[in-house]
Amino acid sequence: MAEDIVYAVSSGALELGETEIKIFPDGELYFRYLENIRGSDVFIIQSTNQPARNDEELRMMIHTAKAASAGRVTAVIPYFGYARQDRKERSRAPVSAIRKVQELVAVGMDRLLVVDAHSSAVENAALALGKNCDHLWARSEVVRFLKSDEFFLEFKQEGLVIAAPDLNAGKFARGYAESLDISAPLVLIEKRRDVQSGDTSIINVIGDVRGKNVLIVDDMIDTAGTLCDASRAFVKQGAKRVWAVATHGVFSGSAIERINKSSIEQVFVTDSISGNIGRHPKIRIVSIAPLLGEAIWRIHKNESVSSLFTEEGEMSRNTYDALCWGCNISFSTSGLFLCRECSELGVLNTDPLKKAMADKTIRSPREAPGFVRIKGAYNRYRTFLSCNNREPISYEEIAAHIKDCKKCAAYIMGKESTPI
Repeated sequence: MAEDIVYAVSSGALELGETEIKIFPDGELYFRYLENIRGSDVFIIQSTNQPARNDEELRMMIHTAKAASAGRVTAVIPYFGYARQDRKERSRAPVSAIRKVQELVAVGMDRLLVVDAHSSAVENAALALGKNCDHLWARSEVVRFLKSDEFFLEFKQEGLVIAAPDLNAGKFARGYAESLDISAPLVLIEKRRDVQSGDTSIINVIGDVRGKNVLIVDDMIDTAGTLCDASRAFVKQGAKRVWAVATHGVFSGSAIERINKSSIEQVFVTDSISGNIGRHPKIRIVSIAPLLGEAIWRIHKNESVSSLFTEEGEMSRNTYDALCWGCNISFSTSGLFLCRECSELGVLNTDPLKKAMADKTIRSPREAPGFVRIKGAYNRYRTFLSCNNREPISYEEIAAHIKDCKKCAAYIMGKESTPI
């Protein structure tokens, strides 16, 4: 996922920082940065799902970065583990969501970036400790994916209602209903959870699902018990088909087996947790790398992160409309590319690419006809800066400079070892 985020930030111009991590025979971790990060703005991307090694690895990376004189260290945590332990529900119980934030601050974290944290306790704890926390919503990426999926559009046209698997998820589900233009009232599940065992039982279904398709929306799927119980309840009350959406696919225990045996046809989750499941006929993965990449870039540039989202929660991205100077072909991602037709460098419009991917003409930007991304297309600090002694303000400015500067162009295209 980290590589996808880097690509989203720079269209292939930047690379992940070089690091070394190993595990000693006794299980101890060792981590080291293999490049100079003194004074740098460091973003460490790590979800803190199980095993506990992920958590320890993140703390070690933060502490090591601060010890290496990093200017600022931001912990980018797509899935924040322990966020459900956000309150003391009985005597002598921990509030681990707050403790986890305290641990990150203690090792030197300067800023926190999370996606759909289960509880506001995470954000509030960071702010109470004097650290900024940016809380992103994956809904914008999931909704964009659903709106471009022909099977979902068919599912929606058959008559769709949005359902929350418990009362607490009602606001979360309402956001999806508004983004998907679903005017039908929400359907809610009233359930009871046993404090000792954690098992849940459904008491009541609030709302009408008879003859409708149901999209269950929640922030995470853990054991899938609640999800599958809700699906059975909806089918029992006359629902035709059931799909599900969740930001975080934890899939612990026998979750996959439950989903296999359930009446749920499709489950959409993001890649906030990677490597915990392989290919599965019922589970589809939605990437949130573009969302995180844009947020990271804005944090680095001290720009607004909240302005990423409109009132409806949709992500708003800047796109670049300049085309190749030699041709009028417009397939590619925003960034610097070399045209196969005329060998001109250009910054390209993203809109045709989005349409081609939505129409399934191509599966990824790398399959776009007409352009090929130059390996290491440009390096801000070795080309533009070396000629202008200042930071570029846009892709267009860099591309225009390279077009006019033969030395930089020769370097970019691999004909010279240095731009100067």
